Amino acid sequence: MAKKQLGFTELYWTCPNCQTNNPGLVKKCNGCGAVQPENVEFKQKTQQELLTDKEKIAVAEQGPDIHCAFCGARNVASATICVNCGADLKEGKTREAGKVLGNFATNSENKTITCPACGTDNPAAALNCSSCGVSLKHQEKPRQETTVKKVNWLPIVIVAAIIMAICGLLIFAFSSKGSKNATVNSVTWSRSMNIEEIGPVEKSDWRDNIPSDAQIGSCELREHHTQDYPASNSVEECGEPYTVDRGNGVAEVVQDCEYHVYQDYCNYTVEDWKIVETMVAEGKDLQPKWPDPILKSGQRIGSQSEEYTIIFRDEDGLFEYSAKDLSEFQNMPIGSEWKITKNRLGGIVEIEPAN
Repeated sequence: MAKKQLGFTELYWTCPNCQTNNPGLVKKCNGCGAVQPENVEFKQKTQQELLTDKEKIAVAEQGPDIHCAFCGARNVASATICVNCGADLKEGKTREAGKVLGNFATNSENKTITCPACGTDNPAAALNCSSCGVSLKHQEKPRQETTVKKVNWLPIVIVAAIIMAICGLLIFAFSSKGSKNATVNSVTWSRSMNIEEIGPVEKSDWRDNIPSDAQIGSCELREHHTQDYPASNSVEECGEPYTVDRGNGVAEVVQDCEYHVYQDYCNYTVEDWKIVETMVAEGKDLQPKWPDPILKSGQRIGSQSEEYTIIFRDEDGLFEYSAKDLSEFQNMPIGSEWKITKNRLGGIVEIEPAN
């Protein structure tokens, strides 16, 4: 699937020294001024929103930040010299990026976060309490009591018993009843041959596959294929938006999308070979023959088919057997005896000469 970018959303990080929550693009702690550590973890806010500030978006597009190898200060991806100590950033360490952080949730309702220290209600997007300055915790899910549900096993047991019974019946039905001697009572054969000639034939296909000399009739749009990029006559289908860490205090908001491409599927008429007659030859001997057609001008012989049937007689009566090919058919003359193994449905499982 293709990844469709919806924009960027700012993350936040917590200072390990004073526990102050800081916006993702802030490189030094707003609480104590400490430089953001190299191993700090960026987290999602409870209420997320797409960035609209052009300067922040420009920083987000640059990619992962670089931490100076000498002072540890954080620098944007395009920097070559550390903003804190002036050291060359060639020896710096690029932050890891690409981790999926979770779903993108705007939480557009007027939700609030209650300060654990003073009880003040703050906007869901706030990182620190507006009253006392204490850092507010985000993304914490309320503890839910686990309810143990009793499973009613009776329906499951009944369904399992039915399935086992059906399997048992099938095994029993297709199991062998044992071998019996049978005699070939009679034989029949049938051979058919299609006669074709050029004429108007109605067909259906995608418009691009229709011959240029065909007469196109009605068409309708049908789904032709699915691909990872948009095209004309395509319908976009995307999953839920989610965020991917850019390694710079910002997450990219993306969706996994695929595109269902629709094209014209048409009925058309074209001059082509078509069946105008089917000739059939039948017999009750071991010497089958093909029909002997007299072709008219512009006609040809098309597809052909053949069937060979052996009628056996045993102590239970008459039953049919379809020979696999002409060789097997001609190897079973009337009056010959065979050892037949049938299943309980009457189907022949094995056949071999009686002697």
